[in-house]
Order: sequence, then C-alpha cells, then structure tokens
Amino acid sequence: GEELQFLKFELYSSFGIALIYEGKAMSEEALQLYVRSYEIAQKLENSLHQINVLRRIGGIHRNEDRLDSAMNYFRMAMDLAVSLDIPDKTVKLRTYIGVGLIHIDRAEYQESLKYYKQARKLAQDAESNSDLYYTDQAMSYIYQQMHGERPNPIYLDSAIYYCESMLKYEQEIVQQPYLISQTYQTIAYLEETKGNYKEALKTWPKILQWRDSALTANSIRDIRELNEKYETEKKEQQIALQQEKLEKESAVRNGLIAGSLLLIVIAGLVINRQKLNIRNKAKEKELTELKLEKTKDELTLREQELLTYAITISQKNNLLHNVKEVAKKSDDLSDANSRLKKINVEIENGYSLSEQWEEFRQRFEKIHVQFFDKLAELATDLTNTDRRICAYLKLGLSSKQIANLQNVSVESVEVRRSQIRKKLQLSKEDNLSSFIMGIK
Repeated sequence: GEELQFLKFELYSSFGIALIYEGKAMSEEALQLYVRSYEIAQKLENSLHQINVLRRIGGIHRNEDRLDSAMNYFRMAMDLAVSLDIPDKTVKLRTYIGVGLIHIDRAEYQESLKYYKQARKLAQDAESNSDLYYTDQAMSYIYQQMHGERPNPIYLDSAIYYCESMLKYEQEIVQQPYLISQTYQTIAYLEETKGNYKEALKTWPKILQWRDSALTANSIRDIRELNEKYETEKKEQQIALQQEKLEKESAVRNGLIAGSLLLIVIAGLVINRQKLNIRNKAKEKELTELKLEKTKDELTLREQELLTYAITISQKNNLLHNVKEVAKKSDDLSDANSRLKKINVEIENGYSLSEQWEEFRQRFEKIHVQFFDKLAELATDLTNTDRRICAYLKLGLSSKQIANLQNVSVESVEVRRSQIRKKLQLSKEDNLSSFIMGIK
C-alpha cells in the first residue's frame, strides 16, 4: 500500500515538473522526467497517463524538428488509445491532431486530412468548440495547399466551407478582431481564385471593419499599459526619495550621538560625511531627473504612436466608406471585377500607411548586422512574414511568444516555420531555431 502511494506521488510529481521544464524550453530535462513518468505509469498500468506522456514526448520531438521520432511517439499513443478503447474522446482527438500536424510538416496533405477528419468527428461528438475551431483551421489550410499542388475547384469549396465554419468560433470564442479579419481575407482570396468576384467584393468591407476593430483594441491596450507603467515608475521614484530622506536623517542622528563622545575627532568625520552626502545627493538627483526625463520621453513617443494609430483608423474608415460606395450591387461581372481591382488598389495604398516592419528591420539590424542579407543568400524566396519570424527566432522567442506578437494562432506560426524550413532546404535532423541562431 505504501509503495503504491509512493509510486503515484512520484508519477504526478515527475509529470508536473516535466511540464514546468517544457514551459521553460528546457527540453532535455523535460524529456528525462517524461520518460520516468511513463515507466511508472506502465508499472501502475495507468494507460491514460501513458498516452498523455507519449503525446508530450512526441510534441517536444516535433518542436525540435525531429519529425520521425515525433511520429513514432504519436503513433504509439494512438495505437494504445485505439486498442484500449479509451472513453475520453479528447484523448484520441489530440492524438489524431498530433499525427496530422506531422504529416503537414512533411507536406503529406492527403494523409494529414485523413487524421484531421477523424479528429473533427471526435470534436463534434465531444461538443468541444475549441477543438472544432482548431481542426477547421487546419483543414482549410490543407485544402488550400492541395489546390496549390493540383488545382481543383472542390478543394477551394472545401477550404471556403471550413473558413466560414471558423468564423462562428472566432466570433463566439476567440474574439480577436484581427484573426476574424484574416479569415475573411482568406475567403475573399479563395472566392477571387474561383472567379467569384462578386462574392469577393462583398467580403472586403467586413475585412476592413474587423481590421479597424483590431487597431482600436490595440490602441486601448497600449494606453492602459502605458498609464500603468508611468504610475509604477512614479511610485518607485517617490519611494527612493523617501528612503534618501530617512537615510540622511539617520546619518545626522548618528553623527550627533558620536559627536557627544569625541567632538574634535568626529567633527572632521561629520564634515567629510556631509561632503560625501552632498556629492551622493547631487548624483542621485541627476539620476532621478534622467529617469523622469526618460519616462516622459517614452510617454511622448508612445503618445505619438497612438496618434498615428488614430490617424490610420480615421483614414481606413474613410477607405471603408469609399469601399461601400464602390461595392454597390452590379450584375455585370466585368464591372464587378473592375470594382474589385479598384478596391485592391485602395487597400494597397492603405497598407503603405504602416511602416512598422521597416522600422523593426532597421532597429534589428543595428544589433544583428547584415542578418537579413545573409538570410537572403540562403533562401531568395522568403517573404516579409518569413523574415519577421526568422528575426523573432534569432531573438530566442518560442512559437507561442511569436503567435502572441503576431496576434495569430500557434498553429499558424508552426505552419509558417515548416514553410521556412523547406525554403532553407533544411534536413529533418536540422533544428530551425538553432540554424537561425547560428547565422552571424
């Protein structure tokens, strides 16, 4: 009985600490504890825990671009779940998703689609909206890639269907305006690819509407964070000044006590101490003024950035008004195509209002000189989004952190990383993050 309790304690302790290590990107330490947890689960005949551990190990191998090893662990988890007929549908669901992801990494889209269809059915049975959203997003991407390899209107229809399914979950669950605008933009692109210019034309006002909502939400969040930062620094300055005052009073008090004992000797020490205090006070005052000035400069800079956001929103609202005027109902297909091209021109002009990427690139290259030039020598077909993600990897950011910065899902970042690997012609054994960090 005591041995059994000890094994259970060690099982959950090892698994919990491994999760912490994995969250801190300490992969090797996490793997060691996961393996230990798996061995204990086997002794306890805890099949559900074995499956979960195998999935975690497979996930680490996938993040390290060891796709063959990752596939082996996910298949072990899947075989165990199927053979034991685990009643918890989410266990099989997540395992199917893991196998499907690795097939996407390998550009094996037909195989990936097979597992995602099974995962989607399990998500429907479990009434898990978050898993349905995730599988719909992946299946839309898969059909788009299949159409790119072998054009087929059925693939486009399927991609549009899953995008429209995603919108319901994005609006009810995710509630991120920028992601919603991206989904509408994907639908517009797919409709235009099919030649349905009228449908594509109808989608553009929604794209602009949700994109403006995203800009407004970001501006409000920036203002709140700026105010909190300013108030915190202000309080820190007040505490520092109060502490300086107390230290000075303490020094004077100690000087008076000592002066009563050895007046002549201490008199010289007091004078020297006063001189030192004056110099320290002058330095501290200068440092305090520099910190306050820095805070004010940062506040002014952020206010200017927010003003730019406001101007951008205003200009895009005007653009939205123009789009609504242009997007009047027309039965003439050529006329609809002409209107769509006009909207595209206006949208492109709107894009030119933002120079965040250029500003980021200039600042980044001050630290990592000629990084993008060397990257271009390795792969000439990298897009701006590819280069941006490479820069984030150079800074040591994880896929989850990049997803937060880009305001996209972790799945989108993982897919983009897979595409970058292909463009850089990396082998399965090469680690993308390590490769990027090695570019000097």
